[in-house]
Amino acid sequence: MGTLHRFKGLEYQHMAIAAVSEGLVPRAELEGLREGDPDRYRHELQKARSTLFVAATRARDSLVVSWHGDPSPLLPSKAVADSAEGADQDTKETEVEDGGFEDGGLFKPPGALI
Repeated sequence: MGTLHRFKGLEYQHMAIAAVSEGLVPRAELEGLREGDPDRYRHELQKARSTLFVAATRARDSLVVSWHGDPSPLLPSKAVADSAEGADQDTKETEVEDGGFEDGGLFKPPGALI
């Protein structure tokens, strides 16, 4: 168990990333930069996207991503929409094409669930 930053360079058979919710990933404070400092906003948004990408690619066999409320805008929109259909209220799980990038730039390791 650790933060998104802790897992850089490591690999795990199974990985769960919790609380990938709007306002948490990326942090809500980032929105304040959108108008005031658009260059820094883009830079910080890219850093948040890269951090999530690195954490997600630490999974060798399976990946579970969870959120509460609204999902992070950095999550693939197709995966979020698919998970809302056909999943029960407590568990949202969907397949994304193996080894592919989806909307939002999140990579899915082969065989992993997002």
